Amino acid sequence: TEILNFVGGDVNNLDAIHVFQAAKTGDKVAMDIVTNAIDYLGMGVACMTNILDPEYVVFGGGISLAGDFLLKPLTAAWEKYRMSYSGKNTKLVISEFGSDTSAIGAAALVFDLLMKKGYKPQKLLHFKK
Repeated sequence: TEILNFVGGDVNNLDAIHVFQAAKTGDKVAMDIVTNAIDYLGMGVACMTNILDPEYVVFGGGISLAGDFLLKPLTAAWEKYRMSYSGKNTKLVISEFGSDTSAIGAAALVFDLLMKKGYKPQKLLHFKK
């Protein structure tokens, strides 16, 4: 499998993006892994959509770097599993922040909490020595 080439032969360095890279080259093992993973992910997103009916489902992290190679089949799997009356206005999108999505989201939550407690951005940016 080409997957080993993308991790320099060391499976300890394996990440989802390596499997997607190998699948893009046509590697059969990688393509099977990606197809199964996307189907299960689509099923999970459909279940969430059936319950919450969100406006957006945003995919971030390393897997988001796969772009349309992920999004097109994921959307098809999601359509297959969601209930016909839910998710009519839901959009599946890839985060613009790529692999930094989680860190940016965590920072935004902390910043939002500070703002709700009355902290002003000016206070946060000017530290006293």
